[in-house]
Amino acid sequence: MIITWFTDPSKGSFTEGSTKFSSYYQFDTETKKFTRIRLELGRKASSSGGDDGRTGAFFKEERYVGFSNDPKVRSSQPTKWSVNDKGELCFDGDPLQTKPAKDLRTYDTSSTVFNEDTFIHKGNAITDSPNLPEGIETKHLSLIANDTTLEGESIKLTSRDVSSTDLSDALKNKVCEILDVDDFDSITDDDILEKLKSQIKEIKEKSIEPSKESIDSSLEDIDKLMSDIKEKIETDGIAPTEDFEKAYADLQEKVKAAKTATESGKGVKDAIKELETSRASLKESVSTLSADHQAGIDSLITDSNAAVETAQSASEEWERIASEYQSAEEATSIEKYEESIGNEEVEPVEL
Repeated sequence: MIITWFTDPSKGSFTEGSTKFSSYYQFDTETKKFTRIRLELGRKASSSGGDDGRTGAFFKEERYVGFSNDPKVRSSQPTKWSVNDKGELCFDGDPLQTKPAKDLRTYDTSSTVFNEDTFIHKGNAITDSPNLPEGIETKHLSLIANDTTLEGESIKLTSRDVSSTDLSDALKNKVCEILDVDDFDSITDDDILEKLKSQIKEIKEKSIEPSKESIDSSLEDIDKLMSDIKEKIETDGIAPTEDFEKAYADLQEKVKAAKTATESGKGVKDAIKELETSRASLKESVSTLSADHQAGIDSLITDSNAAVETAQSASEEWERIASEYQSAEEATSIEKYEESIGNEEVEPVEL
């Protein structure tokens, strides 16, 4: 699923005319893809030369993220950090919170091996009252974050020394580019919602791609099983019984149905479950064949066990992942969309 949050670089001291605009973070807990839209103007360039202080949407293909306000958690002690088997970022062996909440700090890194040179980024405190450039709202930043995630590349918005108006204009121009329109003021919430949902659909499809590939490969193995059974019947001169022929034909249909399901993305888990039920029926029908031929056919069917188990596991993962994006993909309003990626239900931890 996608989670988002804002941080406050002004440390609670934002005033009219200030350029310390909030950063917007978006993190996909499934793929670990991470985007930070940094809007703070006037930042100093890093001494190493790697960061010139620009504003932009900064993308990481794989990031480990956690949240804490425990003073004992220190980014300056990299050897105390780790990533556990669940992909959770840990300090001194203890997992950090996995959901953002007001006043917590963001810790993130791309490392899985930690030594004295490992960098762990520590963000500003999370805020529920973000300070944004004129005319810019969360929905606009969501469009840019989704687009950056799909493109898989960081983008520059402005240099660090521009005006607030320049930054606002750059953001508006980027939104117009994403929506393929010329006039920012003509954009409606319906336009934005339609695009957000289409972006989420594409993000979801990319997330389930490994599961789909796994199922497709398993179905190829089942196709080969069907072909091998047919060849053995013809080569060995086996006379299939009515029960066997019926079970064989049913499995053929269930394979077709499973392929249709994976193409449409609908009913995948149920289709794979029905395929396995059909394969089990085919295995049972082997007993109706002549005794001399049962072992050979049964062995072929048994050889497909791994393929079916893989397909079942992949279909369950597919369904789980798809459900994580469902509320965002089916949102009926901007408010519902933002609620689906928000953190209103998460309370800060008091230490």
